[in-house]
Amino acid sequence: MAGQFETLLAERDEHTAILTMNRPQALNACNVGLWRDLRQAFEALRKDNEIRAVILTGAGRAFSVGADLKETAWKNETAAQSHARIESHQQDLARLILSIPVPVIAAINGYALGGGLETALACDLRLAASTARLGFPESRVGSFITGGASILLPRLVGLSMAKNMLFTGRHVPAGEARTIGLVDEVLPEADLKSRAIELCRDIGRSAPLSVRAMKATLNRAILGDMEAALANETLTLLSLYGTADHREGSVAFGERREPVFRGQ
Repeated sequence: MAGQFETLLAERDEHTAILTMNRPQALNACNVGLWRDLRQAFEALRKDNEIRAVILTGAGRAFSVGADLKETAWKNETAAQSHARIESHQQDLARLILSIPVPVIAAINGYALGGGLETALACDLRLAASTARLGFPESRVGSFITGGASILLPRLVGLSMAKNMLFTGRHVPAGEARTIGLVDEVLPEADLKSRAIELCRDIGRSAPLSVRAMKATLNRAILGDMEAALANETLTLLSLYGTADHREGSVAFGERREPVFRGQ
């Protein structure tokens, strides 16, 4: 698998696969190429019986800041095209990460925002560098969460804190993220990857079939209504695409100014 991707670095450490999103100049914002590479990588790992754990991280100053709002490939889409894109990008990636039989660990190095944090939520465990900042800026640009965040986030941090994060769009520092249960450990940035590898090796010493059965059973018990959540997220996001506030949020983002929302 190593070397076959344009926007993703893939390597192995014994029975651990390490995937590094590699668009550091764009803070690993997901364009069409990165969505494609992530899906293909997780599809391949699903079939790899030698792998016992996966690490997902980002190159440079960010884990990922989510969808690339400068991407031109999805401008002027029809509603049907937007629906297909949302399903094949963030939603399918969440399904893949949740369904891959081995544990996936997000090593969050820097910013994890919007779709980037949604991807981290789909992982089984989350480690964060002390410099990490996590948040959902969707409400600040007139957009909406996807990737199963509507079910994953409140089940990690509680309903009230989830609403706090989503309503305000604020960035949560790593220390607070640990306190509220959004991440499992906070480490110096220099130690993040080595700790993730250490944890994967520890998992690798457990019986592989037991670990796989535990992940599948826990996910079924806790996330049995995931498909309904994904469908609702897609429909809600599509309903917001046509609003004046969404257009204003996108323009303001490009112009680097504070948006003026009118509830229209």
